[in-house]
Amino acid sequence: MEYNFSSIKPYLDLEKISSMWKEIVLLVLLFLSVGLFIKLDTLSGRINIEEEKSKSAEADVLHLKVEVETLISKSAEDTKAEIEKRLVEEQDKITSLQTQLSSESQKRIQLESKINTETGLSSTRLSGLESSLKDKYDLVSIISKWRKRTARVVCKFGTGTGSGSGVLTYYDAGDGPRYGILTNKHVINYNGKTATSCTVTFPDSALTFTVTRDAEQIQTSTKGYDFGRLLVPTVNSYVISNAAGESELCKGTPVVGDELVILGYPRIGSGNDITATEGIISGFDGDYYITSAKVEQGNSGGSTILLKNNCMLGIPTFVELGNLEALARILKISVILQ
Repeated sequence: MEYNFSSIKPYLDLEKISSMWKEIVLLVLLFLSVGLFIKLDTLSGRINIEEEKSKSAEADVLHLKVEVETLISKSAEDTKAEIEKRLVEEQDKITSLQTQLSSESQKRIQLESKINTETGLSSTRLSGLESSLKDKYDLVSIISKWRKRTARVVCKFGTGTGSGSGVLTYYDAGDGPRYGILTNKHVINYNGKTATSCTVTFPDSALTFTVTRDAEQIQTSTKGYDFGRLLVPTVNSYVISNAAGESELCKGTPVVGDELVILGYPRIGSGNDITATEGIISGFDGDYYITSAKVEQGNSGGSTILLKNNCMLGIPTFVELGNLEALARILKISVILQ
């Protein structure tokens, strides 16, 4: 049997297959190109959106910056206005204080003039009376007697201290004598607060003792007067022999012109020894005697001795007019004994 191979049609047409593959590749490339274009377009849109957001954020930052600068400027103006307002207020206060000081100065001058007029005691007369004290009284003996009784008082108020003077006295408490240091309230009570402790010393003596608030040894007047008492914690022979009793306290009322001497521990000077200042009674002011004797700060609470009777007239208290006190007041002993 013979076969005619030329008449057999091949099952695969290579050229046709090749052409089909080319078409397929072209279609794939076309689809890829379209997808890439779509993706690029989407990315471009997103980029545009982000750029818009960025521009919006920059605009917000710029706006915020303007607002901050505005607030800072306004705050500075408000602060300046507030400072200027406070300065005006403080200046008004200073002016008011200066007016008050001037008014008080005028009142003092008027009071001095009134005292001189009413009592008929001119400055020349005052000077003459004071200079005659040494000729009329044994001042050395009187001062020596009361010097032993006049104590220096140093009190603690928190971290600070204050000082003044006091007088060793005793009184009958009903169950026997009670010994204490009579002094001014403002010496042992500052701005409404009683001292935590006070130390008491005497001249020419080794006697020193400390009293405390907790032990209720620091007492002040409950009637509003400027006096108080420090209770002696331990009574010894020095206290008993030198304390001033009721018989040595002045009875009756002195008259204008009566001479006196004040003993105490002024802050001006050493502050550690007795200073005596001489003067007279130059007037009366309610519960106080007015005296020509100069009472320095620190003398408050000391001994005031009426020379003609050698008795304790009261305790000096301050009327603050600078470092030295003019027309000092003496709280009457009769008021203290009430």
